[in-house]
Amino acid sequence: MKPYFQVTRPFRWGAFLSLLCLSCSSESSPPNPEAIPPGAFATVGGRPLGMSLLANFEAPERQERARAVVRDELMRVEAETVDPVRARVVERGELARRLIEHTESDVTKGGPITEKELRVEYDRRWVDFNRPRALRTVQVFFSVEPPLLDEAQRENAERLWKAVQGTHNLAQFGEAARPILDEVKSAQVYEMPPLTKDGRIVPILPQDRNVTGISKHLAQAVGELESAGDISSVVGTEHGYHVFFVTEVVPEQVTPLSDVRAELERAVLATRVRESLDAISKTPNVPIVRRRSDIANLLTLVQEGQ
Repeated sequence: MKPYFQVTRPFRWGAFLSLLCLSCSSESSPPNPEAIPPGAFATVGGRPLGMSLLANFEAPERQERARAVVRDELMRVEAETVDPVRARVVERGELARRLIEHTESDVTKGGPITEKELRVEYDRRWVDFNRPRALRTVQVFFSVEPPLLDEAQRENAERLWKAVQGTHNLAQFGEAARPILDEVKSAQVYEMPPLTKDGRIVPILPQDRNVTGISKHLAQAVGELESAGDISSVVGTEHGYHVFFVTEVVPEQVTPLSDVRAELERAVLATRVRESLDAISKTPNVPIVRRRSDIANLLTLVQEGQ
């Protein structure tokens, strides 16, 4: 194969521009083709660049890929001349790009993205694309020791429920509940994240992600309420008795899959890349040292289509 480039001395920008001009002509010949060893397509600063770097590319992409690899190598040589620390940064970026290109090429061999993959991703991101109505509430909780029922605690919950009837905002609710909360020291008050009727949490605020393990029984009781200011009946569970006050209604939001297909395709590709990288890192014969932030950056580039 006729070599694409030949660079045998430290990089300078003037020389680089001249090199690019020469490479635009298919009639130009490199100065020393015999200096390029077998299996390489170019030599930069004495370092041969092997044909394996172009293995996943077909013409005309292969020539553009060769130019990109040479540019990376030229920048590395120049950076090493000016600042060895900067050279390591450039080399790290070069290796990251090669890893992305290799991995993207590898995962696309698995065939086109399927409707099933798109549907799985769409369902996984239900908060963004298929979010049902949800209610944010404040809960007053009267705990009991399971499996025993505590009739005294039930009576306390019933008394609180009666006391807060007719309140329409959280301030009024708190004022009406205060005498019973002062009397029953074991009663607890929680702000609950928005709940869908089937028990899913809609994380609107950062603290919403800190709540887990809400039973579907409680979610269904909350889901029966309609508007901000509504108050639930006393809801009994194995843990105690609950009264909910609605503070916010988060409306339903549905975006058809067809409207976000391109975004979902990028996300599926990123998932394939992540799985491929994980497989590479688990292969005994291919040791890889990487940081979590590196992989996050690589996946961000893939998702952005760069």
